[in-house]
Parts: sequence; C-alpha cells; structure tokens
Amino acid sequence: MQTQTTSPNQQIIERYTNQPPRLPPALRARIESTWDGEPVLLYALADLDAAMRLSETWVALGPTQVAVARLSDSGDYDLRSFERARVGAVREAPGLSGSVLTILGSEHEPPLETVRFTHRHCGTGKRGPGPGSRESNGCYMAAPRIPNTL
Repeated sequence: MQTQTTSPNQQIIERYTNQPPRLPPALRARIESTWDGEPVLLYALADLDAAMRLSETWVALGPTQVAVARLSDSGDYDLRSFERARVGAVREAPGLSGSVLTILGSEHEPPLETVRFTHRHCGTGKRGPGPGSRESNGCYMAAPRIPNTL
C-alpha cells in the first residue's frame, strides 16, 4: 500500500478550491503512454473553461511534447498532444481575477491551445521572485520560455 503525504498548502488547495493539488496519477500515465513513455516534466492546472466557468484542464510539458487534458462532462479527459518544436510563442493576457494563456505555433496558423486560469491559487504555493521570474497580478510565474531541447 502506497501512502502519500500532503503539505499544508496542498491540503488548503484541496479543501477550499475543491481541486486536485497535483496531476492525477492515471492521467499522468495516459499522457506518458501517448508520448511513447516520455515523462511528464512539468504540469499546471488551468481552472476555467472558455465561458469562464470553473473547470479542470491540465497542461503537461514533456521533453518533446505538450499535452492539454480537459475534463469532460462524462468524467474522462479529452487529451490533445502536440510537439514542443511547433511552439512559436506563449502569451499570457492577465485579467483582474484570471488570465488567458495562449500557446502559438507558426505565424499564420491558429493557436495550438488556449487555456484560462484564476488567480485564486496565489499565496498557497511558493512566492517570491526567482531567477528569470516576473510578477503577474501578485503571483510569481516563470518567464514564458519553452526551449526545443532540454
């Protein structure tokens, strides 16, 4: 039997937002299987849908792939994956209580993905500027740089 410890910050997120504090293990396995075994290196939860209603969308970054998994009404995740090499730019458009993150490909094609997220997780995790960080609406976020190779 595997036990999992959670930090006080993770417990706060679970209790007050009714959202998972980390990528669900079954979804991680599905993403890694789709990527032929490549690992998920980083992930983030985007918690708004296009109509600005609370939802669950995971963005995962691997060595050569990006995946976006949206929780559907049926309770399963709709998974979309594309090569990191296709990413031309990442743009954040901050709003009063949420932001829109747009992942762009080449200049004349539509965005590869667009996700929306609230700022309600600010303050529950690590705060403070680090190397290459910038402040956005009171939350510190890594500068949007996605290299093609690690």
